[in-house]
Amino acid sequence: VDFDAAPAAPAAPATSFKPAESLPLPSREMILVEFPGIVVNEDKALAALGGEEGVAAVVATPGTMLPLKFRPGDPLSHPIFGDLTLSSSLLVKVTRRKCRAGDSEAPPPPRIEVVAKLPQAYRFGGMADFQFVDLANADRRQKAGAPAFSSGKGESAGEF
Repeated sequence: VDFDAAPAAPAAPATSFKPAESLPLPSREMILVEFPGIVVNEDKALAALGGEEGVAAVVATPGTMLPLKFRPGDPLSHPIFGDLTLSSSLLVKVTRRKCRAGDSEAPPPPRIEVVAKLPQAYRFGGMADFQFVDLANADRRQKAGAPAFSSGKGESAGEF
C-alpha cells in the first residue's frame, strides 16, 4: 500500500438523480399534539384532551402542560401531562387519485401541499399511573355516580 499516493477520484454515480421539487412554506402556524394512542374517533380523542375549550385554555396560558385522561368521564382517572417542546415539523397534505378497475391510463402523480408549520409540539413522554379497575363491581360504582368503565362495544383501552 502506497500511503504517499494521491487519493483516487470518487466513482461516478451509477444512476442520475434529479433535484427534489421545492414547495413554498406557508405562513400559517399550528401546534402539534403527539397523541399517545391509536385515534379511531377524533371526538373521543379531543374529549380525552379536555375538549376544544380545554386545549385552547392550555395553549393560551404559557408554561401550562396539556392533560390527557384515558377515561375522561371518570373523576378518579389520573391524567398524564404533555410537555410543550420546540418542533421543526410540517403539516403536509398528500392527495392522490385512485385508478378505476377498467382504466388503462396510469394514475396522475400525487399532489403534495404544505399546509402549516408546526413550531411547537405537546409530547406525552411520561409514564401513566397504573390503576386497578374493578369491573365486577361496575353496577355498584354506577349507582355511586362513577362510570362503569365498560362500553360493551369491545373497545380497546388504547383506542379513542
